[in-house]
Amino acid sequence: MCANLQVVQMTGINWRRNEMCFIELILSKARLLRALFISYGGNVVMSSEDAINELLTYKRASAEAQVLFKGKAEEYY
Repeated sequence: MCANLQVVQMTGINWRRNEMCFIELILSKARLLRALFISYGGNVVMSSEDAINELLTYKRASAEAQVLFKGKAEEYY
């Protein structure tokens, strides 16, 4: 399903368990992934620092994959 993804942008992420599982799925399956852009929403359930620490534990199918944080989502509308 996501093996050929190269660039992904996720907006309004609140670090909920289902969102974190989806991010983990993308990172673990997208062999061609170059960049995953994330901007968080207004109803976060954990700190960005805790979320980043969790993201660092996820295995990546692409050695070139970068996770880039864009800040709060409302700033980009």
